[in-house]
Amino acid sequence: MRPCRMHIHRWQGLSIGSERPSVAAERIGRLVQELVNDLAWRKSASPELSAVLAALNSLDLAEGFAAPQSDPIVPGLRHIPAVIEQVSSESSGSLPEAALATAGYAAWSTFYARSEWSDAFVDDIAVGVLISPNGPLVSSSVIVGLFLQGSYTSYPAHAHPAAE
Repeated sequence: MRPCRMHIHRWQGLSIGSERPSVAAERIGRLVQELVNDLAWRKSASPELSAVLAALNSLDLAEGFAAPQSDPIVPGLRHIPAVIEQVSSESSGSLPEAALATAGYAAWSTFYARSEWSDAFVDDIAVGVLISPNGPLVSSSVIVGLFLQGSYTSYPAHAHPAAE
């Protein structure tokens, strides 16, 4: 399997310059609003979602945007063209469209180190952080990101402190 050396920012022709922070905040703000809309009707099914919704609603996207620091090689990003094709060809709804519009502003990584546990999937996933304590948009109360998983990729059971 050949690693993808395309950096998502170059692949989409984005250069994060002085005019880009407002565009990034606007697109990420739209994604946050779509998340709020999507989660609002689900909160009765899961009490944890009320806390997530409160955190999303309290975000201050005007706090500043830092150019994302992505890993130099993220093999899972090779699945981006398939995602674009699927979102473009289907009536996917506004949440997938909003997520795709933010992809060029995320700090992308493979997330997991290669190990016996991760070998089967690590080249077929990519994690793009949009809001976190370390940016690109800074928040100490919530982490918002994108998770890209290639077709037919098995992502095993796992655990972490963040609510999903």
